[in-house]
Formats: sequence, C-alpha cells, structure tokens
Amino acid sequence: MVKRVLLIGASKHIGFHILEDIASQKDTYELFVLARTPKNRIAEFKGKENVTFIQGDAKDQSNVNNVINVTMQGNVDYIVITVGIFPFPN
Repeated sequence: MVKRVLLIGASKHIGFHILEDIASQKDTYELFVLARTPKNRIAEFKGKENVTFIQGDAKDQSNVNNVINVTMQGNVDYIVITVGIFPFPN
C-alpha cells in the first residue's frame, strides 16, 4: 500500500534531497510538497506522478491545515518538516 507523505519545505538542501529520494520511490510513496519556492524552481519533479506541489508558507498554520485537511483529505501517513521555523498548534 502506498504511503502518503507531506513534506514541508523542499527548496533548501535537506528538504530538496528528501524530495529527490521520496519522489524516486513512486511505488512506495505519494508525496505532497508544501514550499514557498515557486514550482518552476523545482521543475525536475513536475512530471513525477507521485508528487503534488503546493506553493505556500508553512509559517501560516492555515496553509498547513488546508494541505492536510483539504488537499490530502486528512489521509496522511508521515509528515516531514525541514523548515527552520514552524508554528506548532497550541
């Protein structure tokens, strides 16, 4: 069964390498990426059928909630956070 992963932050060093690794495992993972970077800067992953790119700022909790609850319909197996500042809910 394919696992659904939300990757928060993919434009910098660690996040980009995680993106490369997970995106190459299309039979194992369905990847959702929330990043501030415009998707054309991460263009080499645009054609991967297991990657959904969402442009937004993770510091805005409503963006994160929208990705989890609307885009992913609450079906999340793993969340990988690579951003430096993240607003954890109270």
